[in-house]
Amino acid sequence: MDEGEDEQDDPANGDDKVAEDSQMDEGEDEQDDTAMEVDEEAEESQTGDSASGIHQDDMSIDDRYPAQQETEPTSAKGKGKRKNPEPEEDIVDPRRSTRLSNLPPPNYPPEKESRKRPKPVHQKHKQPPPVKGSSGVQTASEPHKSQVGDKEVHLLGQIQQPTLGNLDEKFSPFTDRKLLHSEELVFPDHLFKNTLKMKYKAYDTLPFQDIMNVLKMIKRTADSDGRAVQQGPTRRFPIHEVQAKEWNSSHLYPESRKQYLLHQNHILIRNCEPPDQSELGFNDSTFAEHIGDLNEMRTLHDSSVVPDRTQAGKIEPSLAHMPGTFVDIIQAAATPNGKILNCLDIPLSPDVFPPPRGIATDSVAGQFLKKSFYYCKRWALAATSFAVHTSHVDVSGFLTYVRVLVGAKYWIIGVPKRVEDLGNTSAFGKGYQLDMSNDQDWDIYGIILRPGDTFIMKPCTPHYVLTLENTLCQGGHFYSSQTFLETGFTIFHTIVAADYLTNKPDAESRTDIHIILEYVRKKIILFEPEYLALLQKAGSQKTDSGSHVIPHLPNFSILEDIVGFFMLHNIALLGPVLDYRLYSEYEAGTQDITESISPYQRDGYIQAKADALVIAEWVYSHFDISLTGKTTGGAGLRSLMEDWVVTQCKALILHKLNADSQMVKGETEAITPNRLRKAIEKQMAGLPWFVEKWPKWNNSKDIKSWTKDWSSDHMSYAWPSAPQDSHFVVKKLY
Repeated sequence: MDEGEDEQDDPANGDDKVAEDSQMDEGEDEQDDTAMEVDEEAEESQTGDSASGIHQDDMSIDDRYPAQQETEPTSAKGKGKRKNPEPEEDIVDPRRSTRLSNLPPPNYPPEKESRKRPKPVHQKHKQPPPVKGSSGVQTASEPHKSQVGDKEVHLLGQIQQPTLGNLDEKFSPFTDRKLLHSEELVFPDHLFKNTLKMKYKAYDTLPFQDIMNVLKMIKRTADSDGRAVQQGPTRRFPIHEVQAKEWNSSHLYPESRKQYLLHQNHILIRNCEPPDQSELGFNDSTFAEHIGDLNEMRTLHDSSVVPDRTQAGKIEPSLAHMPGTFVDIIQAAATPNGKILNCLDIPLSPDVFPPPRGIATDSVAGQFLKKSFYYCKRWALAATSFAVHTSHVDVSGFLTYVRVLVGAKYWIIGVPKRVEDLGNTSAFGKGYQLDMSNDQDWDIYGIILRPGDTFIMKPCTPHYVLTLENTLCQGGHFYSSQTFLETGFTIFHTIVAADYLTNKPDAESRTDIHIILEYVRKKIILFEPEYLALLQKAGSQKTDSGSHVIPHLPNFSILEDIVGFFMLHNIALLGPVLDYRLYSEYEAGTQDITESISPYQRDGYIQAKADALVIAEWVYSHFDISLTGKTTGGAGLRSLMEDWVVTQCKALILHKLNADSQMVKGETEAITPNRLRKAIEKQMAGLPWFVEKWPKWNNSKDIKSWTKDWSSDHMSYAWPSAPQDSHFVVKKLY
């Protein structure tokens, strides 16, 4: 049977159909999409043809993730009935209205039993004498006592506590390795008005070369815009600095202005109130009060373990990740032979340090809908002097905010000349290096962060962080309505190249996107008169004051807001296609329920897709887009948006093919170009316009031949540019 027949025969109950010991090539796999190869040859077949001709690339995802029952969107006024699932060829136009409530509960495959993760390798060192004079601090000679269960699972988020090796072994915060030091380095601030000079230290010379490379890039950027000679910046500067007293004034900085500034810039807030009026230090009392329990076992990055670098230029972290506690970090900082240690992603309670006021759309949406979030987005950082975190992009398209409690960080960011450049599939390709000495002609800036500073960083921003002193930070993540475009870029890039691009996969965050879409739908559809009044007040022209911004909602009179919303719309349409857990079940031997999409989360994907379609229909009925200038007219908003989704799906497959050719891994090795294709076709099967525009699969054994005629226009996730000497204009239809 072909794929179309397989779609019709897909079991309604969603049970797993695993063909044991199956041996098939890609052609046979196309004939029976419910068979899956999991024998001992699977690992070899991930990288290409095995000796037996088995291709793991074509293992089916259909039986793992049954086709979603499409829910037709609700128009602003109309009501209808839920549609029963139908064969692919008889799918009804989703533009017809129906109710969003009472969605049918989909059938899902049974959850998998969790499995233990591999243990990290430990490096043993001699134990020095105990450190004296730190009250309540465990001495170096005492063993760490902690219990970390393999099956400790948070019910809503299903985030498993990782196994941190044999906890009976002692981890020493001390080392006999000799610290090397660099020549004196100059760390300028973002305005090039102040500098910090110091000799950096490390256990090998590679970090020194990386740091010198990125400092050269910072200097080159400052030379080009005039800051290096105190004449600039002579062009738009991407870091907006403001005093906390002004930022917290709703008269000087109303929500609309804050959000427009964030649309254009990173934000540096100076002289913020400290969380504690007593003097903070790198000591047990500050750790316990503001960071977390001193004796809880955590994952520490041990810089004294210096493994080889991979071909992609990234230092393989697994050998350097050790189980330890804050006691170890404090002792390491207080002793001459203490290791350079770094502890990231320390969970904090949401009330410890919420995002700066007026910019977090997910918080506003959750409050409006009376919904809480299902995982922790607040965190702390603890690092001793000279810790290094190489260039990466923060997970899930979040904005990041961070404040320094103790010490100093040198926060280095990369900024492209145009935001659309981040949408190119090559944006983080060959020209992107983990020391940010790239050849993409991006601008590189360094920001010195000290106590009292809060830095807000936009999504999809590569950043490289140096710890200049023993440092404690608090921070978090959030979504903002004025940065949805960059959020989408990050999600597309990380599903393909997360292995070296971001610090960890995090599909749980999609819940926030679903909450935002529900919020936007209700504010526009259920409160339409109020929303139309907001549109009238905001106007259709951008202003420097940001008065055209409707806080936390799109102003569909502005092209950038239309594009930003439809990026979120496209992410919702694709849903689990961009969730690594959809594919992770196909890695040989994986039986971990934490690597599966839960029934609750699948329902969330279905509802978010329906919400996105409803909002889109409202926009199509109230606004349109046309070209003006040398080229006039155009296809219109609906056609442009539909074409954009198709282009993004093609870009995703081409991006993955290119990443595979460079041996760059996605969020899981089980993500392959052909599995992406199958997931896209299954997820989008209920949208006739997509089925019509999507190229038909030719049953070729080589997906490259299927994509060879696609043009270079399909190598970007960005909104397509207008023809030369023309531009898009937005028209009201009401």
